[in-house]
Amino acid sequence: MKADFGRRIADGFTYKDYLEWDEGNRWELIDGFPFMMGAPTRTHQWLLGELFLQLRLFLEGKQCEPYMAPFEARLFPKEDMTDKDVVQPDLMVICDQSKVFEEGVKGAPDFVIEIVSKWSRTRDLVEKRRLYEQAEVKEYWAVDLEGNRLHKYLLKGGVFEESVKDFANGTLEAVSVLEGCVLKF
Repeated sequence: MKADFGRRIADGFTYKDYLEWDEGNRWELIDGFPFMMGAPTRTHQWLLGELFLQLRLFLEGKQCEPYMAPFEARLFPKEDMTDKDVVQPDLMVICDQSKVFEEGVKGAPDFVIEIVSKWSRTRDLVEKRRLYEQAEVKEYWAVDLEGNRLHKYLLKGGVFEESVKDFANGTLEAVSVLEGCVLKF
């Protein structure tokens, strides 16, 4: 890979390249550009666990299933594995189980939550927001722990409509694409 690195940066990496990378690290691939993911904080992990548990209990016995990182989503999968966007959302819900394979998901999740850190702010609020919109993720939440804000994006007519809300301990928020689902922060 080292001899090829300069050309790969210019052309962009693919899912096929991604599969060859060190399994000891977590990576995402956005527009062919690799991002190594750092370790999450204690608060991040606690919130992720709480939200996953609430979704898991709500979805029990239903068609949709929640998955949490590390579990990859190939947003625009190609048979020859030349797709250039592979993300590992903190939390995602998939309702079409034909998209799920052992390592992840091929295609857009129905609902995604990213917990924003100071290191991932631009990637979560700009780059992934754009990717999730293009992939037609129905609903995307970016939970900003530093600002105690919830950025909600709901897909309407192929475009995300954004709403930003402050949240505190005990805040309840409905998931628009999962009828009857309300998550507690």
